Amino acid sequence: VEAAANMNVLGVVTFSLFFGTVLSRLGPSGATLINGIHVFNEVIMNMVLAILWLSPLGISCLIASQMNESADLANTAKSLGV
Repeated sequence: VEAAANMNVLGVVTFSLFFGTVLSRLGPSGATLINGIHVFNEVIMNMVLAILWLSPLGISCLIASQMNESADLANTAKSLGV
């Protein structure tokens, strides 16, 4: 983890390749961990998809809150091109 934080990616990539190679050679005994990694990947992908779908709503709320705090709403809307 410290190697990834310090941008020393070579060690992380080397370990990942070695770990994946050995795990795939284990055959049926490694299949459980491989399936667990696939499930974990699906969970993370669905979380990212939910964030991507909700981000326009959050950005719109941020813009609306800034427009609400401005003194001259018409001038602010004009400068935004609305």
